Amino acid sequence: MPNGGYVLENGITLCAGEDQNNCHWKAEQYHAMGLPYPGYSPDDLFEKIDSSLEEALDASAHLGLS
Repeated sequence: MPNGGYVLENGITLCAGEDQNNCHWKAEQYHAMGLPYPGYSPDDLFEKIDSSLEEALDASAHLGLS
């Protein structure tokens, strides 16, 4: 993700509390192992925030253009 991907189109709060690390691992499993955890694929997560990889890439690419 260009410029770190620190844009709304690429951000999601997965969970809070005791299960926080487990939720993060579920989201990262796709990148680490190539297989998404059910309900935590990149497309699933983008859908939850009404975004897409393309939107996130575009927004992130524009971070350094001010």
